[in-house]
Amino acid sequence: MKKPERLALLKKGGTPGFKTSDHAISIYGDVAVVTGRQGPGDGPVRFSRVWLRQGNEWRVVVTTAVLIQKPKP
Repeated sequence: MKKPERLALLKKGGTPGFKTSDHAISIYGDVAVVTGRQGPGDGPVRFSRVWLRQGNEWRVVVTTAVLIQKPKP
């Protein structure tokens, strides 16, 4: 998803049935790392986001998501 698509999605509001879970947050001074799971969307994913505090605001500087594959029979 490119930036304009992501911004349009955020402006639209939440996506019905879209949930996040298994959050873990680690803070290192002005940097926070957030990991967890999201779905359903195009399928369940495991995500990581790196946030940076600038003044009184937190901004995402890196985000990644990997599709969780179903086990092969």
